[in-house]
Amino acid sequence: MIGFLDFVRQSYPNASPCVLVSGADEYVRQLVGQQLVNALDPRHKTLYLLDNTQNGAIPPQLGAYPLRNAAAGEVSLCADLFETATLTSISRLRALLSALGFDAMQTMRVVTYLDFVRETERRLGNAAPLTLETLEEYSGMALVQWKLWQLALSEENRAYLLARYSEVSGAAADFDMMCALLRPFTQGPRPAPGTGVYLPVGRFAADPAMQHTMTQLLLSSLAETAPQAALVILDDGMGIVHSSPVSFRGFPPTRRYTCSLRMCSLCRSRRSAR
Repeated sequence: MIGFLDFVRQSYPNASPCVLVSGADEYVRQLVGQQLVNALDPRHKTLYLLDNTQNGAIPPQLGAYPLRNAAAGEVSLCADLFETATLTSISRLRALLSALGFDAMQTMRVVTYLDFVRETERRLGNAAPLTLETLEEYSGMALVQWKLWQLALSEENRAYLLARYSEVSGAAADFDMMCALLRPFTQGPRPAPGTGVYLPVGRFAADPAMQHTMTQLLLSSLAETAPQAALVILDDGMGIVHSSPVSFRGFPPTRRYTCSLRMCSLCRSRRSAR
């Protein structure tokens, strides 16, 4: 007798599996759901659990993976978001800002703003990576003037740098406001093999902007770790295609498993914990 996962592997030996757990038989739901969880190898994979339900309690563990709540700052999805030293890092930032409503000119002004802050900090003797706390020190013209007065600059150079800042200050202000949403996701350690990253997207159903921010950060983090990543999506029972804010079109191959709230042993245990 061939198992369900064996059938999938034999039928699609070179495909990255994307499985929907369903069926009316309770034993089949339990068996298949458990096999999907057991198929995740914590030695080589980072697990991302996207919870699209609204009322479920946060599970402490999924299979062999202890879960860390990204929305609570327990794991970082964008610790290096403010790095613009390479084309890859600039492209990642541009993609995220574009998904959050910034146009092409605004995104490049944000990149210029970050370069301005980094260069000013370097001249002040701070070569550490930029943080939200550092950016807050440049959140207004008066604060920037105070920073520049600490440098041994001529009046002409100081005026030139202030003019550069004024050109990007509008986009910088918009970026600073967006950073309030990003703060929890810049804290904690980076995801690593054996780590489960939990994203309670469904709890923010009334706040589409937060949902969009979380899912874009998820996709950005997955892009850096695929194919050393597995994604488990907990559906709300209404259909993942219609109710989830995540689109994977054009995304790199990643092991992805989807289960309905009513359909697998993992979800049944979550309901009993409520």
